[in-house]
Amino acid sequence: MRLDPIPVMQPKLPPLEHVSNYLEKMYSNGIYSNHGPLVKMLEKRYADYFNVDADLVVLSSSATQALEGAVKLSPAETFYVPAFTFPAPALSVINSGKETSFLDVDALNWHLDLEPIGSTKDQGIMYVLPFGSSYIDPKVYQFENVIIDAAASIGNIDLVLSDLPKSWVVVFSLHVTKVLGVGEGGISIFGNSAAANQFRAWINFGFSGNRNSNSNGTNAKMSEITASFGLSALDLAEEEFEEWKASRKLVNKIEDATGLKSFSRDLGGHNPYWIVDFESADRKIEAVRKLSDAQIESRDWWSSGAKAMTIFNEFTRDRTFPNTESITGRTLGLPFFRGLTSKQCDAIFNCLN
Repeated sequence: MRLDPIPVMQPKLPPLEHVSNYLEKMYSNGIYSNHGPLVKMLEKRYADYFNVDADLVVLSSSATQALEGAVKLSPAETFYVPAFTFPAPALSVINSGKETSFLDVDALNWHLDLEPIGSTKDQGIMYVLPFGSSYIDPKVYQFENVIIDAAASIGNIDLVLSDLPKSWVVVFSLHVTKVLGVGEGGISIFGNSAAANQFRAWINFGFSGNRNSNSNGTNAKMSEITASFGLSALDLAEEEFEEWKASRKLVNKIEDATGLKSFSRDLGGHNPYWIVDFESADRKIEAVRKLSDAQIESRDWWSSGAKAMTIFNEFTRDRTFPNTESITGRTLGLPFFRGLTSKQCDAIFNCLN
């Protein structure tokens, strides 16, 4: 019997009956946005989750907006961005008006290659943790102005933020495709409270203590509705983690049986991707064909890397990024989500074996 098509990802929100408890509080409070009590509660909950002070945690409407604000408020005028990344971190630099410079990534860990950067004080680093990674190159600590795009790393137990350098910012995504996802949202963790307060003003039109725009800002506040989903997700975090763990066990068995290796397997904690390395472009192309014929979806999550995207052509034209090109040519995102079944994995195995 032919299975239904298998999606590459199948987002799952907290049960509505659980979320409704917080939505009822929202209605009872009569506050729906503007740094409301549920947002403040969620910031405190995430401060405890990351073991940091609550005044260092700021929630926003999206991680992309959080990255843009962090870049805009940074004293650095130039930011280095990895060629292998999702467009969001690169767009955040461009939209902030700062100078953008793309660099290749390390062939082994897929992180920004820091070797070509000279000065460590005046340069800004957009350091992307790929696909839920927690590894931070020790050389990053030489730089003062560091923004870490940790979009998918919220479930990674190895990421320690309790001693974050004062001039750094770490941003997580609460997009529905992520671990503990709620639809859309961002979490920013700052190295000092003054920077966090400056960012709070930035996401609220530059308001700081009054109704005047005292600085350049925007509207990027998280609503109480989103916070309701966020609180519910945290309440049920252990159940969600067990579901991610169960799915990972299933795909690990496929790797063991086929001899394939993935970037995702050795990451700590929980991440929402299964990124398989087929070791050659030809093997990848053949896998895509077989999966497609079986109605099994696959995806190049970052396409050919930001360096190949039209909007960034002026920054990457006539340049080569060999590691990025190698990684994107041979790796592929395969179906991975909570609730993945053994029958679905059997179908995937049959295509990959």
